[in-house]
Amino acid sequence: FGVVPGWPALGLARLRMCAAIFLDQMSRNIVAVRGEGALDDAAGFRARCDAAALVLAMSLVVDVSGPAMGKQLLALGSPAELCFLSLVLRHSRKPKFIQISGHLLRSVVAELDSSSAGLSEAQLGEAMHLFERFLAETEDAAMAVGVEAYLSRALSVDEPLPLVGAPPAPAPRLAVLDERCQRHSACFLPW
Repeated sequence: FGVVPGWPALGLARLRMCAAIFLDQMSRNIVAVRGEGALDDAAGFRARCDAAALVLAMSLVVDVSGPAMGKQLLALGSPAELCFLSLVLRHSRKPKFIQISGHLLRSVVAELDSSSAGLSEAQLGEAMHLFERFLAETEDAAMAVGVEAYLSRALSVDEPLPLVGAPPAPAPRLAVLDERCQRHSACFLPW
């Protein structure tokens, strides 16, 4: 963990975690409670808070990376705090950070599976349920980022297929969209 003379390493790491969570949630909560007009530059404020929170969160990930990552993370905070720490990474909307968020959550789940980290059976069940929900949302976020990037490119760069007249040359590759959609068709079809 990071070192500041006179500060215990675990205390400083916990302070970085709490600051990252606070910064990540603050702008979102202000807008949620007061509305988009609450801040003159809500998007800029959120971006600045997110940038600072991401640096703090990544500094923790670097400090605890390795085979004992889950154990070290549980020494820093409660299961709920660690789920919110994973949100800092997920809110970046960057595939690599979302991947790290999922790894963080899975490493804590693996540690809880092997040691229970001193939690009662009821607390362990609640923690595992919470981690399952956050993992599912993290996987959804990873998929959404890919879909949004594809749609953005498709709607801004790709040219629409003319419905009348002679077919374009070369013929468009309609299978590309079909393949992407078919992979996720179970999400949209009721049967």
